[in-house]
Amino acid sequence: LYSSEKERSENLMIVDLLRNDLGRVAVPGSVKVPCLFEVETYPTVHQMTSTVQGKLEENNSMLEIFQALFPCGSITGAPKVRTMEYIQELEHSPREVYCGAIGYMTPYNEAVFNVPIRTVMIEHDSGKAVYGTGGGVTWDSTAKGEYEEIHTKARLLSEKRPSFKLLETMKIEDGEIPLVDRHLKRVAQSANYFDYPLDPHQLREELEKIAAGYKQGQFKLRMMVDSSGNPSFEAVSIDPPKEVTCSLAKWPIDEMNPFFYHKTTYRDMYQEHNNPESFSVLLWNSRGELTEFTFANLIVKMNGNYYTPPVKSGLLAGTFREQLLEERVVREKILYKKDIEAFEEIWMVNGVRGWVKVTMASENNH
Repeated sequence: LYSSEKERSENLMIVDLLRNDLGRVAVPGSVKVPCLFEVETYPTVHQMTSTVQGKLEENNSMLEIFQALFPCGSITGAPKVRTMEYIQELEHSPREVYCGAIGYMTPYNEAVFNVPIRTVMIEHDSGKAVYGTGGGVTWDSTAKGEYEEIHTKARLLSEKRPSFKLLETMKIEDGEIPLVDRHLKRVAQSANYFDYPLDPHQLREELEKIAAGYKQGQFKLRMMVDSSGNPSFEAVSIDPPKEVTCSLAKWPIDEMNPFFYHKTTYRDMYQEHNNPESFSVLLWNSRGELTEFTFANLIVKMNGNYYTPPVKSGLLAGTFREQLLEERVVREKILYKKDIEAFEEIWMVNGVRGWVKVTMASENNH
């Protein structure tokens, strides 16, 4: 989102418009933009925001302020007068409070108002609920892109956010956790995404203390962090297999599902592909691109080189996978399920099991 030229140009256009509107009621030279192109994360959507500030002239009335600032330029677009004429021509019913203003004024000459977008309005008499959403159309916009954006913004109506904990599964080997830095980095990124409080320094201390209690052998350590930032741990001994048989998923995953990109205790999207007759299931997305196994990353050998799918195909950025990429043992490459038979070797890898050789079940190779 931050690197999208279309989103940045749209945001900048509105910033310029709001600066102009605020300048009509602000002290000359006081209008500033302290924050530009910031990205805020919510459960179902990312939102680019910018902040425009100014010091109001003392002789402005509330009516004059409202006339200058509303309808908000982020809603009307630019040029403001002409776009409002287009809206009046094209829309045959009032938007009511949607895209208008909701707020309050205090006896102390203070006021806070916002523009109600993506807001549910409920009619008390009929019980009917209406949720409005939209997007800003620019020269670079496409009908398909705008339509997909609206669906993304409305996703919270159809997708229930499950209760879950952040999860990291790591290997303890002779009293140490080899990939601890990568695990802490990943869980911190997920905590930031889902707005879970987290203290990485405290986690590191607890992990080192736990690992020190397992001086000999290999163990699997599960670390879970709840929505309040409270961690819990459990360790079990492991004996990783050397070779396994796996099957291919029968239908594609939804690569837009954010839970494919974060390791959590919510695993419904993996469990729906479970096959009791195979060790794990190899997943693929709506474009026919291979993604990952249900609990490990995918690596294949082609023409003597090792490749792994890019994260954008819809997969978890595994800690061991990340290390192999940095060491240039493997390279990223989009892999397709139609090419499975052409792979010289297939491996599943993760931070606990390492490299595990995979044989694909014969009935799924066609």
